Amino acid sequence: MRIDAVAESVQFSPGIYDGKIGHLEAELSRYRRINDLYCRLAAAADVASMIEHISSWLMPTAEHDLICFHDHKANRTATFCSCHGSRKEAVEKAVDRRDTAGGGERTVFSCPLPLGAASATLTLLRCEHEIIINDQELIREAMRAVSRPLKRALAHEDLFDLARRDALTGLANRRVFAEHMPPLMARSLRQSTDLSLMCLDLDHFKDINDSLGHPEGDRVLLMVAGAFADQIRESDILARMGGDEFSILLPDTSAADSVILGERLCQVVSDLALSDGRGHRLGVSIGIAQLQPGMSAADWQRLADETLYRAKNSGRARVCVAAGSVHYQSVEKRTGMRRMDVPPISPG
Repeated sequence: MRIDAVAESVQFSPGIYDGKIGHLEAELSRYRRINDLYCRLAAAADVASMIEHISSWLMPTAEHDLICFHDHKANRTATFCSCHGSRKEAVEKAVDRRDTAGGGERTVFSCPLPLGAASATLTLLRCEHEIIINDQELIREAMRAVSRPLKRALAHEDLFDLARRDALTGLANRRVFAEHMPPLMARSLRQSTDLSLMCLDLDHFKDINDSLGHPEGDRVLLMVAGAFADQIRESDILARMGGDEFSILLPDTSAADSVILGERLCQVVSDLALSDGRGHRLGVSIGIAQLQPGMSAADWQRLADETLYRAKNSGRARVCVAAGSVHYQSVEKRTGMRRMDVPPISPG
């Protein structure tokens, strides 16, 4: 049979090829969008930035007001709201409410993230309108695409956090404490607000550690760190400086108020009722110094340390305040608020 005869016998159906071309074009468009997502995430190093990029990328496919990433295993959350002004306030109020989706107030769309052993969820929220997913398959591919960059960012943040925390107690370490000092000092001097430094050293910890062993000593440090953390504000910076030494930065806190906190810390350590069994009871000695104009960070720390050793030499388990630290700054003049007098300190 001749070739032209074969060609005449073939039935050409344009519709079949049009369908295949349309499918391939849709696949190509999806691949391009996923590649765009990869490129956006490659420019982000932390989870919060990645969530913001994912929100922007998702908007054409699933319009939303807020996106939330939640790592169930580590109880870690990152949230990004794409709204502004009064709209943002309304969205945040909707998030705070614990009612279920529906009722015309808000709609929620959640999808699991494949992060290996970790269990994580990405949730979209939209107020007053329904979340419409234009391409379910694209969303599924996107969740697979973001899993590896998110795992990398989570691991990076874990390492960063470990480098900034004391391995035993979980408190901030000396490096973090040193990082916070300059900006807090600058703010205090610029705004004429109080800033106090508290140095703490446990009494008879070495006796307990030597008598009962290092595991028991570690348990004591954990208990003390937890007791200290329960007594301070979120704005205070509590750090383990090494061994049985701790320091606390107290923004907007006068010497008088620092003494009140110090006495409370002495009491909570005493309430732990820990001893080495030979009459040496655990306590804490505290030295307080208030930042004064012209002081360097080194001078300020040196003054607080000297005051701590004065407390040690005066009988231990007490609070001492550096000379000149009773400072009543301009907040009293601006607001008319009366500051309480410094309470009496145990003699020594």
